[in-house]
Amino acid sequence: SNTLNVSVFEGDIFAHVGNDNYVVIPVNEFFDTIVNETIINKSTIHGQFILKYYKDNHSKLHEEIDSYFTENKIEGKEVDRIGSEGYKKKYPLGTCAIIKKEKTNFVLLAMTHFDEEDHAFVELSEFGRSISTMCKVLADKVEDKPIYMPLMGMGMSRLNQTGQFILKYTLDTIVGIKDLAIQNGVNIVVFPPVAKTLNLNEIKY
Repeated sequence: SNTLNVSVFEGDIFAHVGNDNYVVIPVNEFFDTIVNETIINKSTIHGQFILKYYKDNHSKLHEEIDSYFTENKIEGKEVDRIGSEGYKKKYPLGTCAIIKKEKTNFVLLAMTHFDEEDHAFVELSEFGRSISTMCKVLADKVEDKPIYMPLMGMGMSRLNQTGQFILKYTLDTIVGIKDLAIQNGVNIVVFPPVAKTLNLNEIKY
């Protein structure tokens, strides 16, 4: 069994930047960086992250992601994205790029596929695998720093499940990873409007 503390609370994921914390930002499988009406919506955590830390200089973020992949020997696969302004290299779901900014380790996590129309989608089983992969990657890196992740799978990823179901599924996934040791635990931060729809007391781990 794993030695792991998982907490769930209401809040804003960006309130946990600083202190060398690890903060998870869900992205699509192309690690796109363009915030516009078609690719990355500015209301998503991904969009907010880019606008907050890169403003208009999205190619700088792309370079930082690329150099992380090169250093860590992570390979993408070239695909045709005809008619899309997005990048052409696609990475397996669960791939992480860790970008250091303002004393924070931002973990960009490939969480969704993108179809020809640049719409995000993901199957529930892949969603669970991505979270597992991320936890295993981070277990080797975080040492004594906490991990903060948003409740993912709501909104743009089209899992079409209730928040309560997704939260329980996320917790079951993390708790079910064999021999996972993360010293200061994993914190799931639920955005207030979503938190209002959940019963956090029902969940005991």
